[in-house]
Amino acid sequence: MVASRRLYFLLALGVLPFLVSFFWAPAASAGFAYDLVLLLAVALDACLTQRPRFVTGARDVHERLSIGRSNQVLINIYNQGKAALSCRLRDDFPKSMEADVSEFRFDIRAGAMASLAYSLTPRQRGSYDFGNINLRYSSRLGLLWISRTVKAPMAVRVFSDLKA
Repeated sequence: MVASRRLYFLLALGVLPFLVSFFWAPAASAGFAYDLVLLLAVALDACLTQRPRFVTGARDVHERLSIGRSNQVLINIYNQGKAALSCRLRDDFPKSMEADVSEFRFDIRAGAMASLAYSLTPRQRGSYDFGNINLRYSSRLGLLWISRTVKAPMAVRVFSDLKA
């Protein structure tokens, strides 16, 4: 779990009562109460949010890619839980290849599948390895980002233009 921008903003607001307490002492009590309520909200958010095990995925890419051409990569994400999710995804593709998308942002309904496609352009021949599929989704109250890593190692080979 990672704190969201919303949580950082709310934490920053919690500093205000302590600043005011330099001039008016009872404001410190309000600051402690605010921090306690925020802590409870984070705990509640973590409890209400769908567990990562309900989100799975798979990558589909040809084992042989063409040098200098756009090669399609398809990622399917499955939400087997009972809540819709607002997600961000990064694929660990070989860094020596050029991709047209570095991060996906998408929503997926409960019990649904999302298909995400991007193109890779290899510049050199050889063997390359894909890594994991890295997914984050927002918690129910938006205070946290829940991380899910889908193990999807895969080796591909790049050859001279196979379509010419």
